[in-house]
Amino acid sequence: MVHTFGALMSRPWFLRRIYPTFAKRYMRPRTAADRRALATTREDPGLGTVCGLWGSFASPRHDLRREAGSISAPTLVVWGRRDPVIPLRVGRKVAASIPGAEFIVLDTGHVPSTSDPEGFAAALAPFAERVFASQGAAAQ
Repeated sequence: MVHTFGALMSRPWFLRRIYPTFAKRYMRPRTAADRRALATTREDPGLGTVCGLWGSFASPRHDLRREAGSISAPTLVVWGRRDPVIPLRVGRKVAASIPGAEFIVLDTGHVPSTSDPEGFAAALAPFAERVFASQGAAAQ
């Protein structure tokens, strides 16, 4: 079903018709940033980006779950506690599949970075500082 729906959502004409209603339901926009994110899908480049993203879901070559264990870059997985599309248990599984990944849960829906930009930044900034500090120490 994901493959079929992803194939449909990768078509601009279909995306223009269904995405505004679909995204409002799964994103449950609360902030101006959420509303801006939804608005960007009405024309390019946002429309093309979302079409490409949905099209990738329909392609088996974009399923990278098997490769997750070989990720060696510092990784932060940020998940929305109230995500109506992908449950929190999936986020935990994603983080557990990546060696050394840190997992942060925000009280948001599907798009934590726009629904709670301050909370997202508060999670990201210390992670980035630790990564940059450790890479600087390793270079010396």
